[in-house]
Amino acid sequence: MPPRLLCTALLLLLAACKPASVPPSTTSVPLPDLDPITEGRRIKVVWAESATPGTADVAAQGPDLLLMGLDSTDPRGIRPLLDKPRNIFRPLLSPDGNSVIFTERLPQPHILLLDWQTSALADYGPGIAVAVWAQAGVPVPWISALEDLDDGARGGLIGKRLIRFTTAQPAEREILYAETPIDAEGFQLSRDATHACALLPAPEASLLNLITRTSRKLATAAWPILAPDNSYATATLNADHGQLNFTAPQSADPWAINLPTLLWHPRWSNHPALITYTAAYPIAPNQPAFKDNPHALDAEIYLARLNATATEILASVPLTHNHQGDTHPDLWVENAFLETLASLPQTPDETPPAPPLPWPVPTALDHALFAFSNAATDMPLALPDGTTRLPRPTPHANAHLGRFWDLDISRGYYTSDPETNTAIAPALLQSQAFTLEFLLTETLAGYEPLSTRLLSYRNTDGTEALGLYRLNQQLIFRLRLGPDAATSQVHSLPLLHFRIDNERGAHLALTLQDGHLNTYLNGNLVAQNTLEIPTLNGWTPGTLQFGDPAPLGTTGWSGALENILLTSDALPQEILQQHAASALQKFTQRKATDRLKLQGTLTHVSPSPADPDASPYPRILTARTYEIAHVDSGTYTPTHIVVLHDAYLNHHPLPNLPDTLAHTYPLLVEPLSQHPELKAAQIQNTTPLPDLPLFLEVSPPPP
Repeated sequence: MPPRLLCTALLLLLAACKPASVPPSTTSVPLPDLDPITEGRRIKVVWAESATPGTADVAAQGPDLLLMGLDSTDPRGIRPLLDKPRNIFRPLLSPDGNSVIFTERLPQPHILLLDWQTSALADYGPGIAVAVWAQAGVPVPWISALEDLDDGARGGLIGKRLIRFTTAQPAEREILYAETPIDAEGFQLSRDATHACALLPAPEASLLNLITRTSRKLATAAWPILAPDNSYATATLNADHGQLNFTAPQSADPWAINLPTLLWHPRWSNHPALITYTAAYPIAPNQPAFKDNPHALDAEIYLARLNATATEILASVPLTHNHQGDTHPDLWVENAFLETLASLPQTPDETPPAPPLPWPVPTALDHALFAFSNAATDMPLALPDGTTRLPRPTPHANAHLGRFWDLDISRGYYTSDPETNTAIAPALLQSQAFTLEFLLTETLAGYEPLSTRLLSYRNTDGTEALGLYRLNQQLIFRLRLGPDAATSQVHSLPLLHFRIDNERGAHLALTLQDGHLNTYLNGNLVAQNTLEIPTLNGWTPGTLQFGDPAPLGTTGWSGALENILLTSDALPQEILQQHAASALQKFTQRKATDRLKLQGTLTHVSPSPADPDASPYPRILTARTYEIAHVDSGTYTPTHIVVLHDAYLNHHPLPNLPDTLAHTYPLLVEPLSQHPELKAAQIQNTTPLPDLPLFLEVSPPPP
């Protein structure tokens, strides 16, 4: 037996021999055949069940409920996860399947987390938990919850604010949506956490965009559910609870599935093909009231599998058969993050995209010292003599352009052009004011300590005049203040706690005028500082930099800048709001790449150029041909793949290129066709398979 399987078998044997920390369920029965649903995958399921035979509390109003669970690899089968009854509302499995998050509504709603293995409980404070999400590769999850509950609405299940927090820092709560009240039932997040389905409140089922904080009505219907990928496909129950009605943003028409039984509490699992629900009620369980409905005893937990196009239920299996009002199931499937509804019938969206909002507005350029939208767009600045100059940043180290022609500062930095560097200090000495704004996109994997400079201005002697730093989850601003160069000092100003959300753009702006430093996030004023020493007289001619030549702890961090503007006046908030709207509009119109994660065995190496120093191209890529050993995520059918690797960045060679034939390498690649910025790169490709499409290795280059 392989060591890993032997280890697993021993752990299961020990688990079977160890006394259970909670009493075994008295209502469990032999499990049905789950293979038609799971196809051999490990699953976990949680739900609430009445602790008293012959009673039901499917609305989770009372204290007599058991938190039930099933781990398909655990020989104990279905069992209570807690040692005594309590109020259990909407139990949710964490993305790794190791924890259960639920709300205890008595005496006041508060959020609890149960460790599946140890049965340890942690209290995360007031609110109703509605979703759990984690960034890829980050073990600490986010809990989304409702706050400011309306006690008179739906039994206290309506919240005026949707917030989120991490289990590592539960006291730091971020508001995600507060435009309309939200019902605690029927809320689900997309895989990228940018969209959610929700009742605003019941019976108004809607799709939320959590970036723009807008909503789109789906239907006047109950129980919306959302696909656990980034297709944003949704379904709602019709009035008789006998049909699921589906829509998808890119689908030409809605479609429906007739259900095998009347159901309640539907929930899409973390796998796009699997859903769970409770059934079957002879009549809808809200007629009469939940607590008085004798048919609620018939509520059992069901698992169901959809076909590849989400147009048919292929199989459904009852998990329980106990006549005890089982309710609110949630289903977790191992490694489901690799699955998507790629085969969902979709047509191109023929709605023309909204015209781009202007950036910057013309008046913002009256005192502009530097302006950069992206490397594909020139931003000429007027000079007093009637001519113009073009601010153009220069890359250093391993800095390079992103696929949106933005400045990728993950492993390098940029410096501004000499004309800009010469203009900054005299202009700011005269005005004693500035505006600095930019659009920032970040990604973080892991929790390694992080300190990196996002941008700065340094005097000729190397001393810092201005610096904006990312310090873990904070932004720190350093500003040189003083009456003259000899006595000036750098003052460190904490601006705000600003969490990193993967690939979620944020527009930041700072303005200084009359000794008042204002900080804006997405056009909203979020911090104000009054400076004791308001003068910038310690500034001398120097260099504007984007990125950090010597960052700390950035192996799991990446960042990119665009829409950068530096002016010698303080722009009003209304202009910054327009700039924020323009910048954030980019993210509503960008589409993700068709990324592949795979293992490839190297079969051919294209040589590097004979004389790279003579090349006019600062970025040179060389091709490697691989035989496919295994595709971990994404879809790719050929037996071989041709991958471009960065060989030279900014005229400097990169180490550790794959060069061992017959060796198998992990690869993270995207189609070259989805990287227009590489039209400005030199490609060395002598592959023996010239008909194969080219892919780009997108793993971060070494520091």
